[in-house]
Amino acid sequence: MQIEWQLLPIDAALAQYRGTWQDLCDSLGVNPSLAPGWVSLGCDALQVRSEVQVLLGLENSKLVAVLPVRLTSRRVWGISLQAVELGGGAVNYHAEIVSSVEPAVILRALAAVLQQRKRWHVLIAPNILLGTRTAAALQDPATLDASHVEIQPSERSPYLPLQGSWDEYLATRNKSFRYSVRRQEKDAAAAGTSEIRWFSEPQQVAEFWQALLDIEARSWKAEAGRAISSRPVELRYNEALLPYLADQGMLLGNVLFIDREPVAYNLCCNYRGWVGQLKTSFDNQHAKIRPGALIVQSMVQRVFDSQQREFDFLGDLQPHKLEWTDAIREHAEIRVYSSTWLARLMHRMKRAIERPAVVSE
Repeated sequence: MQIEWQLLPIDAALAQYRGTWQDLCDSLGVNPSLAPGWVSLGCDALQVRSEVQVLLGLENSKLVAVLPVRLTSRRVWGISLQAVELGGGAVNYHAEIVSSVEPAVILRALAAVLQQRKRWHVLIAPNILLGTRTAAALQDPATLDASHVEIQPSERSPYLPLQGSWDEYLATRNKSFRYSVRRQEKDAAAAGTSEIRWFSEPQQVAEFWQALLDIEARSWKAEAGRAISSRPVELRYNEALLPYLADQGMLLGNVLFIDREPVAYNLCCNYRGWVGQLKTSFDNQHAKIRPGALIVQSMVQRVFDSQQREFDFLGDLQPHKLEWTDAIREHAEIRVYSSTWLARLMHRMKRAIERPAVVSE
C-alpha cells in the first residue's frame, strides 16, 4: 500500500478535496461533525483558521484519510512547546480519525510530516470516542514512539437506540416515567394555549434562531452567564451551524410556544437515522411545568415515529438524560508526549504538580 501524504492549510484542503472528504465521511458513517463543512465553520467560530492544517492521504489518487490538526506554540511554565491538536480545535462529537486505513498509519504519517517542519512535543486528542480504532492507536505508546500517554476520561454521553414503536418503548419504562410523559402535555395546556412548531427548512432558520435566542435570554443560563448571546464563540458557532444544517438537510428543531411566546427549544442534527441533541433550553419563568422535559419528549417521540435508529443526548451525564436510557458512550482526552527530552520534562513537571491521569509508559 503506497499512500501519498499532504499537509495543507485548511482552505487549500477544502478547495481541492471538499467533495471527496465529504464522500469519505459518508462512506465510513462517521459523525457528521467530522465533515468538511462542519469542521470549517467550527474553525471560524473559534477564530483558529490560520492555525489549522489538514493531513490528507491519497492512495492511487483516491482520498483514504483526512485528519485536521491545529498547530500551535505554547509556553508552559516558561517552556516553549510545539503542540498538535487533533480535529483542528473544531467542535467534534464522538471524535475519531476519518480514514479507511488504520489510524496508526495516519498518526505515524503525521509525525513524519511534522518532523520535517519542526519537532512536536505533545499531541492532544480531545473527546475521543473510546473503543474505536482511533482510541486504540492513540493509547498505544508504540504508535508514535511516545514517552508517555495520558488518558483523561471526559464526557460520558447517554444515547437511546430506537427499536420498536414509541408505545413499545414506553412500556419498558417504569410507572413514574410513564406518568411524567402523560402529564407533560396537560401541564403545558393548563399554562395557556400551547403549540409545538417544527423547523427543518432553510427558510425557517431565521424564525428558529430568534426563538432560540429569546428562550436562552430567559433561561437559567442567562443568570449564569452561559446564554448563547453572552458567549461570542458559541454565538458565532450556532449562528453559522443552523443554516449549514438546514442546507445539508440535517436540521431538526422544535419550539414549544405558550400563548405565542417561545418557552422551550431543542436543536438536533438528523443524519442518516442518527439524531443528535446539540442544544436545548427553556424559559425559567415556566419551570414549574417542565417545558424542557416536554420539548425533549416530543423530539424523542418524533424520531421514534419517523423510524430513526438512534437519539443521542450528547454532552455529559445528567439525571434527566438517564431517565430515558442506560446506554452510554465513553470519551477521553488523550495526550501523547513525544520521546524528546523536552516532552519528557514537561510530563514529569506536570505529574509533580497535578494528580496524574491514567498513564502508559
